[in-house]
Amino acid sequence: MRPREAPEVRRPPGEQDEGRKTAGQAQGRGARLFQAQGSPEGAVRPRPRVGHPRGGRRQRGGGDAGRGEGGHAPRIDVGGRRDDRGPGEGFGLSLREKLFRYSPLDEALDALLSRARPTEVEEVPLPEAVGRVSAEDLRAPWDVPRRPTSLFDGYAVSSAGTSGAGPSSPVRLRVTGEVRIGEGPGRLEPGCAVYVATDAYLPEGADAVIPVESVPLEGDRIVVRTPILPGKNVLPAGADVRAGQVVLRSGEPVEPRHLDLLADLGFHRIRVARRPRVAVVPVGSELSYSPGESGGLERKLEVRHAVVGEAVRRNGGEPIRMPIAPDDPGEIGEILRRALSEADVVVTVGGTSIGRWDYVWTTLKSMDGFEPAFRGLRVKPGRVTSAAFVGGKPVVLLAGHYQSMIVGLVYVLLPLVRAMVGLPPEARVEVGRGRLRDSVGDERYAPFRRIAFARLEGEEVIPLKTPSFCRRPVVESDGFIEIPEGVKRLEAGEEVVVYAERGLWG
Repeated sequence: MRPREAPEVRRPPGEQDEGRKTAGQAQGRGARLFQAQGSPEGAVRPRPRVGHPRGGRRQRGGGDAGRGEGGHAPRIDVGGRRDDRGPGEGFGLSLREKLFRYSPLDEALDALLSRARPTEVEEVPLPEAVGRVSAEDLRAPWDVPRRPTSLFDGYAVSSAGTSGAGPSSPVRLRVTGEVRIGEGPGRLEPGCAVYVATDAYLPEGADAVIPVESVPLEGDRIVVRTPILPGKNVLPAGADVRAGQVVLRSGEPVEPRHLDLLADLGFHRIRVARRPRVAVVPVGSELSYSPGESGGLERKLEVRHAVVGEAVRRNGGEPIRMPIAPDDPGEIGEILRRALSEADVVVTVGGTSIGRWDYVWTTLKSMDGFEPAFRGLRVKPGRVTSAAFVGGKPVVLLAGHYQSMIVGLVYVLLPLVRAMVGLPPEARVEVGRGRLRDSVGDERYAPFRRIAFARLEGEEVIPLKTPSFCRRPVVESDGFIEIPEGVKRLEAGEEVVVYAERGLWG
């Protein structure tokens, strides 16, 4: 018997999951505007709850929904204006400014990436290039190794000089010198041997190496009792890399494994794409970088900037931690303007949906140079993810709910950062395959691409089905599976692919 899915009230795609009421439930014109967005048939719309949101612990909005509403309306931003009217008075106008037009993921990404500007090129020392993206093809200027090289510590000899060696008729070769790594090879005289270190060049006239443990030394001579074949224990010139061969391609990340070869080829400084600066703006009056009680409001330690920032860093960007923006349009606008002046990309976390205290979208709309890219994704969770341009710079709005934030991060923000440094936009990678232990999917959202976090156990994939605000499924998962648009559900026993993003799942 498969486990029961968590019960879910049937609500339109723009509303709150798992029983939280939203500002979209306001009566009158606002409610009609929301319903016009294509809600599923039979959607239940609970009546709004009265009460100030700070009367108790507040749940953050910006998930797949808005925030809870209260009896005291704040100043609502309506197309750049403030609205101090009470609940239900003019709220439909504010709601209309926030409504979603859920875009298919491919269309949304195209609208965003087609206008994103690549970062410029800079030159950095080779050791500092790890994690950066090469801005040009690097071709080997010479063979590696440049000359025949010893594979062992031993004696470089001429194979022809050992041809008559045998157990009863050994060949004695006088050791006349040595060659260390990096030294000039010199010349081998007939009837002689030269001691060579591993990776040292063979002297001219030598074509084989006898390992030091394979031959006795008597005085200043080695005693050879077996003929040595030409090329024995020798790495020929160009065996590793040929001159002109591409060793690092433009758009390829520089990884630690590249450094040794690049250094041997003389690439002590290389040209790479500058990391795009990504300003991360957490939104919410209840958040603090120093948690505790303040002004009667329980403060929550803000850490999602670190989650987003680390994923950005691992995908080629340079995160910038911005001040937390409280739930006030004026202060949100001030911080956004500062972020736009300091960064190439701005990302907000929270305050993204249609709730009464969700101001990010309307604040952006009131700014000079605002151009929408998309408002909402046809992806669940993560459907409130949105993006715009302000003064030509991209601004990505991530949800406050954790699962929704992760989905928007993987499917929108990281592809943008990767594209700006010349990497393929796709941030997810396949980490496994298996058959579903339980069915997964909600046919009411069949027009959406649905994401389910999942765990791999042997050949089975176990979907972790909980509301989008739960963090545990992300923590316990090995990645996530996709239910394609148009597919009602995936049944138990079906084979699925599990994806992950290495910046989040490591």
